[in-house]
Amino acid sequence: MRSHAICILILSLVLSGCKRIEPKVSTYQNLLSEIDVRAENSDSVLSVIDNLNESKAISNQMADLLRAKVYDHNGRRRISEHYYQRAYEGWSDPPEDWDAYFASAYGLSALRLLKCDPEGAIQVLTVALDKETEIRNENPTLRSHFLSILAQCQGQLNRPEMMIKTELECYDLLLKNKHQSNADINLIINTNIIFDYYLSEGSFDNARLWMERWENEMKEYEADGDPELFREYRGSLQMGKVLLLKKTGHEKEAAELFESIPVDDLLFNFTIGQVADYLMSEERYGEAADWLELLDENVYKDDGAKMNLDNIAARLTPRFFATLKAGRSQEALEIGTQICEAIDSALIWEKTNKATELAIVYETAQKEQMWQEKQSQVKTLRFVIMFLILLLEVVAIALWLNSLARKQLREKNRDLYETIQKLSAKEEADIRTLQEVPEERLTHKQALFRKICTLMRESAPYTDCDLKREDLAKMLATNYNNVAEAIRECSSGQTLSEFLDGWRLKHAARMLAEQEEPIGLVAEMSGFQSRGHFNTLFREKYKMTPSEYRKAVHEDSPEIL
Repeated sequence: MRSHAICILILSLVLSGCKRIEPKVSTYQNLLSEIDVRAENSDSVLSVIDNLNESKAISNQMADLLRAKVYDHNGRRRISEHYYQRAYEGWSDPPEDWDAYFASAYGLSALRLLKCDPEGAIQVLTVALDKETEIRNENPTLRSHFLSILAQCQGQLNRPEMMIKTELECYDLLLKNKHQSNADINLIINTNIIFDYYLSEGSFDNARLWMERWENEMKEYEADGDPELFREYRGSLQMGKVLLLKKTGHEKEAAELFESIPVDDLLFNFTIGQVADYLMSEERYGEAADWLELLDENVYKDDGAKMNLDNIAARLTPRFFATLKAGRSQEALEIGTQICEAIDSALIWEKTNKATELAIVYETAQKEQMWQEKQSQVKTLRFVIMFLILLLEVVAIALWLNSLARKQLREKNRDLYETIQKLSAKEEADIRTLQEVPEERLTHKQALFRKICTLMRESAPYTDCDLKREDLAKMLATNYNNVAEAIRECSSGQTLSEFLDGWRLKHAARMLAEQEEPIGLVAEMSGFQSRGHFNTLFREKYKMTPSEYRKAVHEDSPEIL
């Protein structure tokens, strides 16, 4: 998610930077100053280009290049790539306009990279870099832009060693050209990418070194750079520090730094992605889901490509897993439904968009080539759809199993609670019966037992884990043997220890239901010397552990409260 945003930003800077590369003054440079390829009314611009081409004022290759840039600016990448390729392949060797040739190579390689065709992009880049060396171009910015795209291609091909070597060469070139146009922001992007590489590889010493260089470039750019771009990369820089601290074991410092970053510095496309990734690693799934929702609202919904399958994967799928892990099952189901609807919408939109583009491409006698590309994309589309459907089925099964388990847990808790209630009711009924019997009708042992129960209710001496039988007998103004015999006769043969443990368990159950104290403290406050002994007795009586009992009361069986 973050790497896609960086890639798009780099390529947009590269493509916009083509008109600033000036190995020599050329017709292409003059045309760019006269024709606004970024104008809002693209139809009128295309009409001007057609007229210039028909009147032979510009060559076919130059016209195709200008058309490509107009379509590229308007997000019509498929048509743009077609015209870039026509322009690139149409130049003679050597071309009469090197600026236009290199701009064609830029555009074609960049768009091939964006459509995940790094091999095709590298084919163009290799030839262009050879040409650049051949003419002994002295502007390092030109080569650095080519190398930047080449590094992205190597990254897509999963060749990290080659990618970092290219990025380092690009860094050296940018450093030599530091004070020329747009060099500072390219250095920031370059040091950012190199830092990310070393961080992902676990080379933390190198990551710290490039973090320092990244920070130094930011300080220099702050003085005379674009304030909005600076603020965007300031948030990214801070998040880079957070991730470095976390990966090097300084989790507390990472958390403190993260909390200190102003929220306004994090409200940018790939910075939001960094925040979401950090929160997911901290298992703060609910917050991660909220940030991903913000990313959805602020970035992907405004994407010129609209809701294609790539945007579904980048926008909705991460939100789905974050909300699912956060326990927000209903919201996850809603997002899953959105994914299904978005797939249908994407298919309709892509078919409509492709039909429009194909109509234009047919006019250029490239019908067969476009159909071949369409077939290739349909296969990819079917694969992606099958994968998403399979993913939704797996998720649906997981949600169903989770729902079934929760239902079974509720039924188990209900049965257990009813059993507990019956036991408690029986014990209370026996005590009330004994309390209602007139004193003169009670035997000596029954009277003593009633006195013991009154003492238990009113003074709770059982909460003293050091309570001795002699102390209890003293409280009752009798001796231990009388106490033990009274309990054994009036409580179904219980020993004194069993009798006291019963009162302690009832006391602990009340605390678990009504308070949030740690279980160890509950055991201690209920008169148990050992948490292990408490757990054993609790499970024997209530058929669940204290933790399960508390969870059942507070979550799964609210009626218990």
